[in-house]
Amino acid sequence: MKIPKATSLADLVNSHQGTDSHPAFSTGNTLPLVTRPHGMTAWIAQTGEGRWCHDFRAPKIQGFRATRQPSPWIADYGQFLLAPTTGDKPPRSLADTESFHRRENTIARPHHYRARLDRWGIVAEMTATERCAHFQFTIEEGENTWLYVKVAQGTELRLDRETNQILGVSTANQGGVAENFGSYFVIAPGAPVLEAIALKAPVDSPDAPDNGKPLAAALALRLQKPAGKKLVVAAATSLISHAQARLNLGREIGKNTFAQTLAKSRAAWNRRLACVQIEATEAQKRLFYSCLHRCFIFPRPIHEYDAAGKQVHWSPFTGKIHPGPLYTDSGFWDIYRTLL
Repeated sequence: MKIPKATSLADLVNSHQGTDSHPAFSTGNTLPLVTRPHGMTAWIAQTGEGRWCHDFRAPKIQGFRATRQPSPWIADYGQFLLAPTTGDKPPRSLADTESFHRRENTIARPHHYRARLDRWGIVAEMTATERCAHFQFTIEEGENTWLYVKVAQGTELRLDRETNQILGVSTANQGGVAENFGSYFVIAPGAPVLEAIALKAPVDSPDAPDNGKPLAAALALRLQKPAGKKLVVAAATSLISHAQARLNLGREIGKNTFAQTLAKSRAAWNRRLACVQIEATEAQKRLFYSCLHRCFIFPRPIHEYDAAGKQVHWSPFTGKIHPGPLYTDSGFWDIYRTLL
């Protein structure tokens, strides 16, 4: 795919730059994250479960993952995945959701990811706010539309029929947190749910201590075919509660269209990247700003705003809600990845 001429600093960024983490070439794991500058939750096209969740050379995408992973050595926490598919049969595992994609036709920027899932005839796009993601899936082929949602480890995953929302709690973590840790999430599927199938999904990750046991949970949701072939899905996260996740969803996405959320995310990155202006060729600018944007991913705030608009946070030290801000995920071993 010919690289279009950039119209803003954010469009100069190639978030695939530096992500060729194949062991034969590199032992790093810089990720092509979709997020806001210093966003609480980032989003990624997952090619594999576990610590090595994105391989630049992998030919298949399994789905789209909410992640907070600073590096594979620190690993992830609170992660979950959603994936669109089409066809007569419901997806029951990641083997049923994965799809070939052509890397040369993929857009990877901090505010926008776009890839065609060839197996399903779906053009998948995502953008992000501080705590939410906005997806647009253009269904080019297939009569039935499915949305598969999976938590690696969790205490809840269900469809709330009254609100037509998926509610989940991911408890996946690497230790060092209070026992009541949970990443709450709410997914608005963007179309009425016609059928919901609860699944016990196997833990596919070799990092999981109980590999092969049904610790994970998944839902396969058959959705009403979207008008105009575009399915718009919104997902919100919180470390406090489902009620807080819904507050985050209403504040950060609300009634915005996908295009509006995308424009706001692009503008946020343009403002942050504009702190450094350089005189250079476009190729040099692409290299420079692709590096610079990684300075504005970490540290990650984990505070949120309550119904009164006040900063509050769940503390991993006490397991309680406290007033004020809290930042995390500055891994000093990998400070060049988690730059202050």
